[in-house]
Amino acid sequence: MKHFSLKIIAFAMLFVPLAALNAQECHKSCAGHAGCPHHAAAQQGVKQKADEQQVSEVVAHLLSKRTDEERQTVARSFVRRLNMGTDQVVRFAKTFKSEGEALKFLRYASAYVIDPQNFHKASDTFTSEAYRNEFLSVFGKPGAEGK
Repeated sequence: MKHFSLKIIAFAMLFVPLAALNAQECHKSCAGHAGCPHHAAAQQGVKQKADEQQVSEVVAHLLSKRTDEERQTVARSFVRRLNMGTDQVVRFAKTFKSEGEALKFLRYASAYVIDPQNFHKASDTFTSEAYRNEFLSVFGKPGAEGK
C-alpha cells in the first residue's frame, strides 16, 4: 500500500508545480515546516506576492492572444487566483492594445491587489491623459493617500 501511495504522490507532483501553490495549499502540504516561506507569511496573515516568473509567463500568454477580449478573460482569471501587487497588475494591463480595455481591467483588478495603497501608481499604464485622469478620478492621485 505504501508503494502505491508514493506513486500517486509522484504522479500528482508532475502536474502541480510548486510555484503555483498558494500559501494555503502550501500550508497543507508542508505541515508548517520551519523553512517554508509561505507558512511563515500565512501565520502572520501576510499574502505572498505572486512569483515573478509565473507573472512573466502569464504576460507572454496574454501577448499571444489575438484580441483584447481574450486578454481580458485570461487576465481576470489570473488576477483572481494570484496574489498580485500593483506593479504586476500593471504588467498585465500594458498587454492590452486599447487603453479603454486596460482601464476596464484595472477597475476589475483593483479588488484583488495585495497593495491597494499603491494602486494609484497604475496610472502609469496610460499614455493618454484622458484615460489617466479617468483612472485617477476613481483611484486617487499620487500622494493623496496620506491626506
